[in-house]
Amino acid sequence: MTDNTATVLERNPRLPVQAAAAAWAVFELAITAWMDFPFAAALMGVLFGIGAWWAGRPGMGGVVLVTVLVAIELAFLPFFARETAFDWTTQIVALVLGVVGLVACAYAVRAARRGRTA
Repeated sequence: MTDNTATVLERNPRLPVQAAAAAWAVFELAITAWMDFPFAAALMGVLFGIGAWWAGRPGMGGVVLVTVLVAIELAFLPFFARETAFDWTTQIVALVLGVVGLVACAYAVRAARRGRTA
């Protein structure tokens, strides 16, 4: 097998979106117990899971959902308290996941506009 990463991404440019959304879902559900509003974190985790599944389906709805969810997470990030090492760690992870998610969504949209959707 001589598959390289570029070939896999060319065949399915939404794969990074699915991976980023799945990572967000796991992250949100993992930190739910320590959040001030656990229901909101659990809801976002479920929505990211739906976005990961939907991004693999035909159409761009899942990519749009993941983009909106990541934008919401990044928009609220500056307003969270940074009092403990746990706060700093979770917010750094959220920032990295947010940047990765936005780049993945931009790549999927660009590929769709060029006609390379799976």
